[in-house]
Amino acid sequence: MIKTIGAFHGNSGRISGAENGAKRLKKYLDCKNRIVEGPEIESQASNIDALQNFCIQLRDQVNKSLAEGYFTVILGGDHSIAIGSIAGATYGNHVNTGIIYIDAHADMNTLETSPTGNIHGMPLAICLGEEKLMSDVIACNLSPNNLLLIGQRSIDSGEIDLINRRHIKCVTTESIKINQIENLESEFNKFIRNNNLNRIHISFDIDIIDPQYAPGTGVPEANGISPEVAFNIIEIALNTGLVRSIDFVEYNPILDIQDKTYKLYKKIIDRVCNHHSLLNNHS
Repeated sequence: MIKTIGAFHGNSGRISGAENGAKRLKKYLDCKNRIVEGPEIESQASNIDALQNFCIQLRDQVNKSLAEGYFTVILGGDHSIAIGSIAGATYGNHVNTGIIYIDAHADMNTLETSPTGNIHGMPLAICLGEEKLMSDVIACNLSPNNLLLIGQRSIDSGEIDLINRRHIKCVTTESIKINQIENLESEFNKFIRNNNLNRIHISFDIDIIDPQYAPGTGVPEANGISPEVAFNIIEIALNTGLVRSIDFVEYNPILDIQDKTYKLYKKIIDRVCNHHSLLNNHS
């Protein structure tokens, strides 16, 4: 069974409004018979304490959903919600969870290195324990070995330093285009095997896709991948049989053009839900 959790927060980027994208997507999904309607957590947090409380609530709801055996879909919101969803997916000593972070950005800035100070560019730094902000959300710091970055094409200098220092694997957009999508299957399998993973959480930012297809996002980056390549990346991950949760973030209706991003995100989420159902029926 699939449970959706609405993570309605969009105040951690340079342009607010992603919380409305989450609400719109969840309303669409809750009309589907295959979806078990899950909780909704809403925040217009304008301070760190309020955002931390929001992420703690989200962490606990994600952890509860996974413990109950649901395939868990978290609908954000800007990418700061991943602090809560990753914390929930990695909570507990009985699982060894890998994080596949699919995003045009590395999201590893700290308050010290960030050019903007926007929290939606810091979730991985917080989860890794590099940034102590909101540390109460994280029960145990994410191991850099358990993190795989996919599709980055805009990485700040401080993030490059962190990636190199912590030896984090990063498969850039350029690498995907040069080496073709087929190489990702071996990358995912190596990631799982080398780290003895028994569960995977995907964090998916729509800005991985080129803005000509998905303009409705807060920090679009040129030269992205096509929707079909994005579908393939997610499906290769799902084919490992270890994906138990996924968050979808950074759809902002205010910035969309003729509902392009909304329609695309609906297709992506439908394909994830259908793929999960097919895997379940054959297991």
